[in-house]
Amino acid sequence: MTSLPKFDFSKSSIKSTAELDTMAAEAGTSEAKFFRPGSYEVEVTKVDYQGAATDPNWGKFLMTLEGVGGRTINAQLIVPIKDSVYVTKAGKRTPVMFTKFKEAMEALGLPVTIETLQDVLTKNFSNPDKTLVGRRLTIEVQYKGNHLRYEGKEANGDKRYLIALASGATVNDADGNPLIFRDWQSAEGYAEQNSIEIRKFVDVVGYSKSATATKLKAANW
Repeated sequence: MTSLPKFDFSKSSIKSTAELDTMAAEAGTSEAKFFRPGSYEVEVTKVDYQGAATDPNWGKFLMTLEGVGGRTINAQLIVPIKDSVYVTKAGKRTPVMFTKFKEAMEALGLPVTIETLQDVLTKNFSNPDKTLVGRRLTIEVQYKGNHLRYEGKEANGDKRYLIALASGATVNDADGNPLIFRDWQSAEGYAEQNSIEIRKFVDVVGYSKSATATKLKAANW
């Protein structure tokens, strides 16, 4: 039989309710620095070449995107280097990667076709800090895995959170209804206890043209 634990908070990192409240407030403030699911106007602030992709005929470029309020997010753009058809690890040739690349380029205001591919790439990716930085576009961000989702409030003001799975389903109770948690920490704790890996940050899943012609940092969200 496992021995019961002995409780001793003499070395606890938090010594008072006031300290805990301060920590919670700071955590809430920091959350505002990150993107939540949705569409956002952003500006390219940095572009780094990361080397060859799984298909060595393609390369990986990491774009740093910034929205109003200083929120930033990274998006990896897979760019054709020597061939416009991508070959997967399994050896399958696919046009999907080129379609995604073309979507991103159109959003950046740099439409590309097979016929113009080499010229557009040479002009814009040979020195991306000069040609891509400063360009504006709209991004769609979503979670690509299991995540916690805020579901509003009860009539009494209690918050509602649930665990959404990558499949689109939710973690449910014995009756098939979504398990509801009153706070973020409780939902995280349940996920950890049940070996459900939680994705804490969103990913860029789509691109479109920017709807604004003004500098983002001067605009009002």
